[in-house]
Amino acid sequence: MEYLINYLIICELVGTAAFAVSGAIKAIKNRYDILGIITIGTLTGVGGGIIRDEIISDATPTAFVDLKYVTITIATSIIVYLFYVLKNTRKISWIITNTKAYDIADAIGLGIFTVMGTNVAVNGNAFTAVIMGMLTAVGGGIIRDVLCIQRPRVFMEEIYATAALAGSLTYYVLVNMGVNYIFVSIVSMTLVIGIRLFSIKWQWQLPRVN
Repeated sequence: MEYLINYLIICELVGTAAFAVSGAIKAIKNRYDILGIITIGTLTGVGGGIIRDEIISDATPTAFVDLKYVTITIATSIIVYLFYVLKNTRKISWIITNTKAYDIADAIGLGIFTVMGTNVAVNGNAFTAVIMGMLTAVGGGIIRDVLCIQRPRVFMEEIYATAALAGSLTYYVLVNMGVNYIFVSIVSMTLVIGIRLFSIKWQWQLPRVN
């Protein structure tokens, strides 16, 4: 069981960093200063987890107790900032400064936090587990977009929350069928990331009123 806990912690740290990258990139593109970049990166990285913890537990959210998550978001945001500074001085030309890097980081965060959110309620009913998965996955992105004075992409762009829904359902069903947790988490994360990135590439969208 200890190896599973360690695996989940590593996944959450990676997801936190990935979302922090997307938050920092968006803040930079909105011409925020270094404090704004760190703030947006941090809230994007830990926002979904805070929402999850507030709903599912009476305890203080993990991000406020275990400072390694905030430390990672701050460090990640500063690194992204430095990459942009170096790019603007023509010292590097790095993929992290491209639009694709933002989409990839956001998709990775979406996939990981879908699983992390679903996992906390996987032993309960399907509705609760799926809702927790989706809220954890999209919460940080909504905070990021609102603070950057943009309409949340979860409600208007390519397949986003629907990808989290698919991954959450997959994780819940397979875990309750007795399939290995780690295998199921990898499958579910890959599914979410794949759906999200393919939806961007092929411009898949849900129906809307024109």
